[in-house]
Amino acid sequence: MSATLEKSSIPLTFAVPPLEVFAGNQVGCNRRVRYQRVKEIIKRLNATNPRGVHFNEKAIVSVLTGGTCSAMTLTFLDKCMRSVRAAVQETRNAQEVLLAEKVAGNLEPQCHCSSRSMRELQAAFNTIEIRQPDTAVDHHRNKVAALLNFFSLKTDFCSSQIRLSTLTSSEALRLSLRALKNGFYFIRMLRPTENQKLEECGHSICYIKGGDTSMLYDPNAGVISFPTGESAEQLFANFCNSAETWGFQLARFYHVAAKF
Repeated sequence: MSATLEKSSIPLTFAVPPLEVFAGNQVGCNRRVRYQRVKEIIKRLNATNPRGVHFNEKAIVSVLTGGTCSAMTLTFLDKCMRSVRAAVQETRNAQEVLLAEKVAGNLEPQCHCSSRSMRELQAAFNTIEIRQPDTAVDHHRNKVAALLNFFSLKTDFCSSQIRLSTLTSSEALRLSLRALKNGFYFIRMLRPTENQKLEECGHSICYIKGGDTSMLYDPNAGVISFPTGESAEQLFANFCNSAETWGFQLARFYHVAAKF
């Protein structure tokens, strides 16, 4: 299950207002899906599962509810990374985030709202289960790795879990963000519980960190660009709004890289 919201309600003043690259929402996320197509995606997902992760065909639904945030975020992340890598190879320009800002605008038709392909991908993602839970295994990381596998991507670093209830200001995030190297990050917020998914519900967004400029993609709002020094304020607003609206308790950064 994912979360849907149109705009953040946290009142913050930014030194430099963010630039809207394109607006977005999850309109069209709660509709029917094709069973056979979802089954095909699940088969592909199960071909390269990390330890303890399984996608259960018996959990396929005919009508998707709850949003398509993970499908939309990972699709945006994959397409943006592929386009940036191609541009870097062509121009030998190391300013990947500046290139990503230009690339992101071109992704608006595919990533500004939900679609049938997004619904079917999300329907497959929603069948994820943890089998034989083991406290020695980082199952939350393995769940993200399982989703990234679909796009031939991997996570080579993840932060510790951030307890959203302890975030009293953007300063609480600033040191954590400074420690992150430049690159592409999948962020998962969730409300944990003791079930087969290890979560009651969650929300996925993407943070792209650069030297001078960074970006944030949220399926509920689209893409914004801002000075990297404003990252803590931007993410604090997003995290607080998500915690207040849906009761999310944890957030975590996963650095994403190409497998090959």
